[in-house]
Order: sequence, then structure tokens, then C-alpha cells
Amino acid sequence: MKTIKQLFFAIFLLLLAGSKFALADNIMKVRSASVNASQVVEVEILIENDSAFVAFQLDIPMHDQLEFLNDSIWLNSQRVNSNHVLSDTILPGDTLRILGYSTNNTPFLGDTGAIVSFKLKAGTDPGDYDMQLCNAIIGSESSGNLLTSTVNGTVTLQAPDIHFSASEVNFGETPLTDHTDRNITIYNQGNLPLEVTGIAFGSPYFALTSSETFTLNAGGSVNKTIRFNSVVKGDYDVDMTVVSNDPDEASAEVNLIANAFAVNEIHTGNLFAFSGDTARLTFTINNMEPFNGFQFDLNMPDPLTFIEDSVFLSSRKTDHIVSANVLSGNKLRVVAYSASNEFFTGSDGDVLSMYFSVVGVGGYYSLNLSDVLIGDSNGMNSLSQHYNGQLQIAAADISCNTSMNFGDVSILGADTNTLTIYNTGNDTLEISGIAFTNSSYRMLESMPMEINPGQNSQVNVRFSQATEGDADGQMKIYSNDPDESPRTINLSAFAFVPNYLSAMDTTVVLGDTCWVDILVENIEAFVAFQVDMQLPAELSCVYGSVKLTGRKADHLIHASLADSANNKIRLFAYSLSESNFTGNEGAVARVPLVLDPLAAGVYDLDVTAAILGDEQSEDVLYAFSDGQLTVTSDGVPNYYTVKDTTISIDDTTCFNAQNTITVAGEGDDVMINSGGHVNFIAGNKIVFKPGFKATAGSYVHGFITTTNEFCASMTSNPDEEELETFPEELTGNEIRIKIYPNPSTGRYTIDFLDEELSGQLAVFNFQGNLLDTYHFSEQSKLQISLDEFPNGIYFLNIATPDFVLTRRIVKVGY
Repeated sequence: MKTIKQLFFAIFLLLLAGSKFALADNIMKVRSASVNASQVVEVEILIENDSAFVAFQLDIPMHDQLEFLNDSIWLNSQRVNSNHVLSDTILPGDTLRILGYSTNNTPFLGDTGAIVSFKLKAGTDPGDYDMQLCNAIIGSESSGNLLTSTVNGTVTLQAPDIHFSASEVNFGETPLTDHTDRNITIYNQGNLPLEVTGIAFGSPYFALTSSETFTLNAGGSVNKTIRFNSVVKGDYDVDMTVVSNDPDEASAEVNLIANAFAVNEIHTGNLFAFSGDTARLTFTINNMEPFNGFQFDLNMPDPLTFIEDSVFLSSRKTDHIVSANVLSGNKLRVVAYSASNEFFTGSDGDVLSMYFSVVGVGGYYSLNLSDVLIGDSNGMNSLSQHYNGQLQIAAADISCNTSMNFGDVSILGADTNTLTIYNTGNDTLEISGIAFTNSSYRMLESMPMEINPGQNSQVNVRFSQATEGDADGQMKIYSNDPDESPRTINLSAFAFVPNYLSAMDTTVVLGDTCWVDILVENIEAFVAFQVDMQLPAELSCVYGSVKLTGRKADHLIHASLADSANNKIRLFAYSLSESNFTGNEGAVARVPLVLDPLAAGVYDLDVTAAILGDEQSEDVLYAFSDGQLTVTSDGVPNYYTVKDTTISIDDTTCFNAQNTITVAGEGDDVMINSGGHVNFIAGNKIVFKPGFKATAGSYVHGFITTTNEFCASMTSNPDEEELETFPEELTGNEIRIKIYPNPSTGRYTIDFLDEELSGQLAVFNFQGNLLDTYHFSEQSKLQISLDEFPNGIYFLNIATPDFVLTRRIVKVGY
């Protein structure tokens, strides 16, 4: 019991807590100590003081591993006299409060060393435990707090401390006669050596693979291998007991779990098959225990179809019978048993085989079992494990685009698109045939076709249609692809009638008259046309002089200014009787233009709002195109057309062009009379069209210059040996020949109507380019081929010693 005087001094010292003297060092310390587990340690509180003090106080929080021993506290006799009193109290929170004071204000003795000591009982958990000074006071005679600082101490509890990497070790399943090893780590988390003196197991089938006694230094560890020997079938749940000098775990335990089983397994075989084949699947059983029956469900992937009555037991059977039935969900149930409970023979090998039809996409498929049983003599399921199998199908897999668009294709022509066909499977792709739902499409390659795995091949599809309109269809590829035969490709195209209108590219020399032709190339007849042409600002149209060409019938033409702001003129031609323009190509109108001094250069002639009207007042025009006007100052135009020209006797004339000279055509005649001399000089080509006539005795010289020399550099009277002489009047219309079939798909016969002629035939395209040449000698017929050229209009130029003529032929598509 505390006296009233003791309480008075306690209150007195607490009042001192608010003030300190900083004139000298007065330090309170805890001296550090160490103790072994479960032993007692003495803790000293020291005061080092420069000033006299009559009282002190301190609080030290206790730890669960350090227990304060009652009546174990005392003052140091060297520093007190009979007037000093000591008090200890355990405060809430397990804090030790120590109070020392003088009843008559007598100072404590000395200036250094222990002032008070007490004892603690150590626990078993090793470690360093702080001795922390709290609410410390050193009281002076004048009720002041002399404390300048505190120094905490440590009590080190020394002991080994065993720990394991796991509290439970599971060995899983181990087949009989085999063993399973598992590792465990033993740690010493203490600060004294851990001495393991023995390890025991709750079953003789568990053991260490190394020594059971060892020592671990502080902080050390060791890995130990525990072996389970599967000798007796069953489940095991036992303890491993480790005996050591750990003060609180002298016998530490680790739980061990294991299962020893007899190996009775059923294995599903693997299948490899080509799609469309029949395949055999086998099952094996390896067993440690005898069995008299088995059952399982095989979950069949879609490509597998069980063949009825094709299940057979192997020679391991005795009097066993087997059945196989397909259940819902494409599940095959197999049951094998013995009516007399006889065992299957042997301990390993095939027990069952069955046959399947395999049809499907190439790849890998799982062969999974479920509800698997292996029956023993007691009617129990002795199955230890079952294993699934795998089906690999080798199959072709076709891959290609699903659509082909040919765009716009002329009814006189054809277009070919290439389709690349890939085989992404693992078997050869065999394409047996390709069919089209629309006869306007056809394939150029022959069938059948084979494509190896990972490879591709191309097929060319040709489109041609002799009538205008959309041409939709499908291309069907028949192959050995198991799920895509036929493979369907959607086809689309539009067959158009090639009716074109354009402004002719024209070259004019500064100072010459400028005429621009409006050209129409047409397959369908038309009775009228309209076109707007925007002229450069430097050009103006002589409206009253606009005229139609020889392709007109009773047609009239009207020319006017359609848009003055843009210098756009409009031409409109029509027939009151709705007569058709004649011919299928060439100029239909000529537009005179006035050059308002125009510099040399190239000027655009933009065509808009073009229409070709037929008898039903429908616009049959497919497309129109602009032209260009080239103004040159060197006297030699790029292009030149000789029109409405007659060369009389003794006249010598020269025509030249940097690129092309066109002679006659479009209803214009060019006549070379007897005695007339004419030269045609071009940098690229000379085109003679119907309407060119040369009478007997005339001289014509046409050639391509390679030296850039034109008419201005020639003599006025060329040497006669350089001239081509035409011995008689040539009018292509008077020569009796027959060309058939015309139109044709590419093969033509030229029949000279029983005359045997010699000469040369040249084939030109619509643009005047020479494509081919045929020489003939004393022949009455000549056959030519245009198979390699696209559909369209071509010209045949036939020259013999007696005549030269030109005929037009048409090649059409299939």
C-alpha cells in the first residue's frame, strides 16, 4: 500500500515534468542485457548527473516475452540513504512505472551508476526487445525537472526458433511399387544454434533421404527430401515430428498426405486420316489389378461417324462381349463385360478397336472420354486414370476471294480477271470442275487442277457479252474440300455499247485556218447528237460555218453560244425524218474556230453535256472525251488530215505532220489525178482511209522521216524512182473481194472471188497502229487471225500491183 506521503511526492514529481534545467547534463539510461529463453534477467536504470536530485520517475512498456517479477525491484545502496523510498506500479497497457524520492528532500548520492534495478522473466521467442524510457523525470530540491536526455536499452532474448516452409506436404497419387519425393525447408529463425536430434514419421512408408540429426546456426536453413514409398494401396494422413532444442517447440510437426494406388488405366489411341477415309481407333488398358469389364463414353467430334457393328475386342478377352451405341449429343457408349465375371488376360495392351468414317475440315480434334469405368472382381471401379486421344484430319481447304467485279466492259470486247485459289489445308486440293451460272463468263484454263498444301494457283476468268446491261452470276468451284464444295464466287460486270463522242486533237500552224472535228465512234445507230465545248478565251466559233460531214443524211445542225461567261458553244444536230447518221466512226461535224492572235502552245477543248439520241429518243452515248488544240509556229503540225483535196495534172503537193497524217475518210475524198505528184511525210505514221483515190499515171510518195526533214526541205520534183506509181485508177469499191465472217470472234477469210492475186495485207487498229502483216502469192483466199487482240474495230489494208484498198472488220466477244 502506498502511503499518503508517497502519493504526495508522486504528485510533486509529476509537477516537475513541465520544467527542465538545461544548465547541466542529467541523463537517465537503461543498461542493455541479454537472457536465455525462460531465464531471469536483471535490468538496471542508470542516472548520470551533474546536478543534485532528490527524486526520479520513469515508465517502461513491457513485452509479452518479458515478464516483470513482483518484489524484484530495489534501489542501489551506493546511491541512497535511509530517507529514500522506492515505488513500482503496473499501469494499464502493461507499463511499469518506477518512482524514487526522498521523504525529507535529501539528494541521492553520487553522480553516476545504477539508481534502481529490477528483474524480468524471459519467454521463448528470440529477438531484441526495446526497453524504452517514457515520462522520465529527475527532480531537483526546488521541484524542477533536471532531466536533459534519456538513453533506451535492449533486452536480447536468446534461443533457437524452428520454422518450416509448409505446414502440410501433399504427395498426391503414387502408383504401387513407385515412390514420390517432396522437399521441405527447415529454418532456424532464432539467434542461437538449432539442434535437431531426431525426425520421426507416423508411417513406415515415409522417410528422409538424408540424415535426421543436424544443427542449424542462427538464421540458417536446410532442405530435406521426404520420400513416400507406395507399398500398400490406400490414403495416408500422418505427421512428421521434428525433435529439437527449440524452447517452445521441442516436437514440431508437419502434416503429410499421400495416396497409394494400383495403376489401372485406359488409353485412347490417336487417329490420322484423310478426309473421306475410314479409320480404325484402338484403346489399351494397363492394369495392376485384374478386371472383368470396362465402360466409357467417347465424345465424337463432328467429322467422326461410327460405323455400325464395327467394334471388336482384342485377344485379351475370354468370354467377354462388347456393345457400342450412339447416344444423343454425338456420344458413343462402349460397354464390355463377362457374364461369368471372367478377367481379361494380361496386364497391358490393346483391348478394343472400332471403325469410323472421317469427313471434315483438316486439323486436330480431341477424342475425349467420360464416365469411364474399369470393373474389378468386387464390382467396384478400379480405374486410376484415363487418357484422351486426338484425331488429325488431312484435308484440302480452299480459300479465295468471294467476289470478282469486272467493271464496265464493251460489248465488242472482253475482260479477263485472275482469281488466285489457295490451299490452306494439309491435303492436296483437287478441283474437278468450275461452272458458271451466267454464260457470259468462262474460264480459260482446263480442268481438273491440283494444288498442293500451302500452295496456290491462278485461274483466268473471261467476261464478254454481246448485249448491253448488267451481268451478274456465280462461279462455282467443285473440289474435294470437305465443307466448301462448291465454293461460290459472286461475279458482276456491266456490258456497255461503245458509243463515244470526242473533240479531235487538232494541230494548226499560226496563220492557218482552224477546224476542229467532232468525232463519233458508234455501234448503235443514232439520229441526233448534242455537245457543248468550252473554248479557250482566245478562240471564238464561226457559228454560221459549222457544218456536218458526209455521215449526215438529211440532218441539220445548229450552233450557238451556250455560256458566254465560259466561252462555251453548243452544237445540236437532228433529222426531221429521224434518219440515222451513216457509218460507225469518224467526224460528224466540223467547227471553224478563229484564233485571236494566239501564241504557240496547247489549249484544252473541254467537252460537256454530250448526247447521242436514237430513234426512241434515248441517249445511247457511253462516254465522251476532251480534245486539245496545238498551235505550232514551225510550220509542221503534230497531226494533219488531208480532206476534200484533188491533185490535178502537173500539180506537185507535199503534206507533212510531226506525228500522223490521215488521208481521206469520214466521207471526204482525196483524188490524185494522172500527172499529179504528192508527197506524204510523217514522223510516226500515215493512215490512208476509204475515199483516197489515185488514177493511172499519178505519183504518190509516202514515208516516215527519220531525219526530221519535212516538206520545206524537199525538192519540188522528186526523183521518179522514189515515187510509188499506181498504174490504173484505184477505187477500193470497184475491187470484188469478200471478207467473212464479219463480225467474227477472231478468224476471218479474205476471198478474192476466184482471182489469184499476190500482194500484202496489213492489219491496223482503230488508232492507225500497224498490228500484223500477211504476204500472199497467187492465192484466191487468205485467212487471218486476230485471236491475240482485244475486241473492237480493225482495218485491213490490201495492196497488190493493181490496186490498194481498205476494209473494216469487227471482232466481237464470246
